[in-house]
Amino acid sequence: MTTEHVRENVPKMLSQISDIVKQIYAAGGR
Repeated sequence: MTTEHVRENVPKMLSQISDIVKQIYAAGGR
């Protein structure tokens, strides 16, 4: 993987992680 490829994928990964965190908090009743 090239650094450019990683830079392109990082925002996608962060957005997915943020969505998962939101789901966990929602499931936790917070």
